[in-house]
Amino acid sequence: MNPREQRRLIGRNLKLRRLDLGFTKKAVADAAGVNIKTVTRIENGQSSLPLECAPSVVKFLDLGEDIQVLLSPLPRPWGKGVLNQD
Repeated sequence: MNPREQRRLIGRNLKLRRLDLGFTKKAVADAAGVNIKTVTRIENGQSSLPLECAPSVVKFLDLGEDIQVLLSPLPRPWGKGVLNQD
């Protein structure tokens, strides 16, 4: 996977998880210590998640401790819960 594909996958996963949990971009930005525009660029795959922010974002979005989870497809959100669709 090239860096561009990684950025897109990470951004998509962050956005899906944020929306599934009902968090705003501002809440994620505050947890990461970045501004809202940065979160928008990350979610759109235009910018990389700063390495120093990754652990706090993963923890805030309740994705565990391993930042590698962002490089794996997440289950798709369905309403307020998560539904595994294989």
